[in-house]
Amino acid sequence: MPALRTAPARLALAAFLASTALSAQAEITPDALWQRWQESITSEGRSITAERSQPDGRALRLEGVTVTQPLQDGSVLTARLDTVALQDGGNGTVTVAIAPGQELRITTGGSDTPADTLSARFDLGGDGLTLSVAGDITAPDYAFASDSFQMRLTELVQDATPLEAAGDLTLDRLAGTVAGTDPAAGAPLSTRFTAGRAAMTLDLTDPATGVTSSSATAQQDLDGAASFAPGTGTDTWSLTGSFTAGQAETRSLQTSAEIGRVETTSRQDSTAARLAVDPTRASYDVTAKGLAFTFASDQFPLPPINVTLPEMVAALTIPLAAAPEAQIARLGLKLSQLSLDDTLWNLLDPGRALPRTPADLDLDVEADVMVRDTVQTPAPPAPGLSAQAQPDAQLPDLLPTGLRIHTLTLGFAGAEVSATGDFTVDMMGDPPAPNLTQPVGQLNLSATGIVTLLQQLSAAGLLASDQAMGAQMMLGMFTTPGTGDSLTSTIKAEPGGGLVINGNRVR
Repeated sequence: MPALRTAPARLALAAFLASTALSAQAEITPDALWQRWQESITSEGRSITAERSQPDGRALRLEGVTVTQPLQDGSVLTARLDTVALQDGGNGTVTVAIAPGQELRITTGGSDTPADTLSARFDLGGDGLTLSVAGDITAPDYAFASDSFQMRLTELVQDATPLEAAGDLTLDRLAGTVAGTDPAAGAPLSTRFTAGRAAMTLDLTDPATGVTSSSATAQQDLDGAASFAPGTGTDTWSLTGSFTAGQAETRSLQTSAEIGRVETTSRQDSTAARLAVDPTRASYDVTAKGLAFTFASDQFPLPPINVTLPEMVAALTIPLAAAPEAQIARLGLKLSQLSLDDTLWNLLDPGRALPRTPADLDLDVEADVMVRDTVQTPAPPAPGLSAQAQPDAQLPDLLPTGLRIHTLTLGFAGAEVSATGDFTVDMMGDPPAPNLTQPVGQLNLSATGIVTLLQQLSAAGLLASDQAMGAQMMLGMFTTPGTGDSLTSTIKAEPGGGLVINGNRVR
């Protein structure tokens, strides 16, 4: 039968087409990769050049590799490496080696004058950095790794003036990937990296003020990821990212004749952060645990001051795209068990009149905001200037039209205040702008321990007795007493500026 007789031919043809497709996928070689770098970088308005390209068997050695990147302010960033080696792996991969023992120069500023320029020179140490390149040459995937990557700052020059500076950066057990490198393909550009430890030091003397600063930071178990999706147009891109890290410590020391010696230390057990940005909205959230801060100065005859914060959570969402209707922005902030050590408490309250309990803050609010492009509006003429000579004023891009307080709780020294509320703001004028002086809505307040706290503040000498008495009288006028040392209040803001507090019209 013809079908049976042609089956082997069909199988052979399929195998041939498959092998042809695979061979048509451009193979990654050192020469092809170097050419790809030049083409892709140039197409994005940047440039990459080498003073010398030296083939060596199945390898390509690049000397004097320079990358330039225009910046938004019109200046140019330039980075130069002594050598980059590209080695053919023989299986469609290329290994790129940035060896230790060479120099990296980074310069920012104009190209015609040394003014407003900053240049830095680094020596590369440790094990250098290795990149493995695989996949299609039109969209290669990268995997980078280093047991210990080190950069040591050896020179820093600002506006042609050498600065007294030294520093280093170390990344231990570094590994990561980069994929989606072809913008034309439309695939997201994504990266992932991990590092067992990151450490950085910087010592710098300001030639103008003589202030000497030294800082050192180290962080364990870093893990980060980011993805950028270009989309199909200018309004469809998106960026997402995440980062986690373990224990971290930062020390900073500043010394000068005017300020003496000021030393700060911050520590944390862990950090987690996420972001998501697109043309319409931006969202950020961060959680940090086990925070501790220390401050010391020889200008104060005190031991070091310590502050601890077991947990901090913050979240922010804001709209970005102009729209005719209001959009929602949200802010959340939670500080749990913020504590001051006895050194600071003894300074504020040596008689221990105040309870030294930790402080808490819990905030969750939403706002309705109008987002629009910046509008130029004629400002009233200033004295001696005509309307034409008076510069225009810019309206803000974010105009609030409403506010909802879902949670607002603050606890300190045994007292606690809580609030919820809902307000709207009318738009007035041309172009319309929010009339923030006359919001309409209701605020609900409750508090415990406030009267006791006022008495304790007076006993500690932090509040004069007549001020404490005046504050208690104000509370009596605008709050309703409850059981024990508790108070409540309901405040209503009416259209036209009316104000009612606990059922009593005030305005």
